[in-house]
Amino acid sequence: LEAMNEGQVSIDGKTHKLAQPFFVIATQNPFEFEGTYFLPESQLDRFLMRLHLGYPSAEDEARVLDIEPARTKLGEISPVMTATDLLELQALVHQVRVDPALIEYIVRLATATRTNDQLQVGVSPRGSLALINAAKATAVLQQRDYVVPDDILSNVLPVFAQTFTGRIEVTA
Repeated sequence: LEAMNEGQVSIDGKTHKLAQPFFVIATQNPFEFEGTYFLPESQLDRFLMRLHLGYPSAEDEARVLDIEPARTKLGEISPVMTATDLLELQALVHQVRVDPALIEYIVRLATATRTNDQLQVGVSPRGSLALINAAKATAVLQQRDYVVPDDILSNVLPVFAQTFTGRIEVTA
């Protein structure tokens, strides 16, 4: 958790900064599997978002069976960007402008989760920060230096879902 939040690890009283970029990708098995337990909210809160990938298409699954990825050598995989490229993209995210009305919109969304009787625990301020950062990143990927409402809407479920142990759905 320290690595995810502070970008460092502490061992025997010594703090070690982690090389940048650093991020964690985790998988989660269904809760019903033996030995699988929900993470507490204080740990879920450290993840930016929760995504459900689902199953591959029949064609993709057939390709996986054909190439046997466990036997594929890593040397055959080429990077799509360098660490420097990623750091430059991350720096662009911090330059993206957000209108005060959109900040208020994010606050209202987070507050709604905290006052909803159907939810035991609402989104924390860390979740609101995650949503604004995801919206800014979406703007960068769309080659904009400002956030639009759709940047927030396209990220609200995956970002806020990381906080909840159950399933959430949005209805119009």
